[in-house]
Amino acid sequence: MQLGQFFVKISLQTKISDGNDEQQTKIKAVGELFQTERQSVVRFTEQIDNQPDVHTMITIKSEQVTIKRSGGVEMNQQFQSQRLTETVYRHQFGTIRMETLTKNFHYQPLSTTHNAELRIDYITKLDGEEERKHELLLIIEEDKS
Repeated sequence: MQLGQFFVKISLQTKISDGNDEQQTKIKAVGELFQTERQSVVRFTEQIDNQPDVHTMITIKSEQVTIKRSGGVEMNQQFQSQRLTETVYRHQFGTIRMETLTKNFHYQPLSTTHNAELRIDYITKLDGEEERKHELLLIIEEDKS
């Protein structure tokens, strides 16, 4: 593992399965990665056409992952293996209560030989509606340009 601050290229892919419906999103951004012995923190800004920017900070520790988003969307979502957590998701159309059950997560830190990679498998329930299965893949590549 490399320790320190790095400028990085971000690739964030999510897949949401809701019964027979499946949605996939892919986001590419540039940002910063801070790696210490105890945690990694990734910061980047999502720029989506005709919508306010969303500032994202992901804190990765051995026992939990926290995704904090602000701007066009606001939330502070926590992931802890085999635990149920709650948050409030705010966006331009209103506020939604969200329950998250984290199945598992795995993080491979950035090193001199490979990119950092975070995978999270989880289930959400929005305002008590049907469960939705999520798969998140975050790839962090050092930007050496």
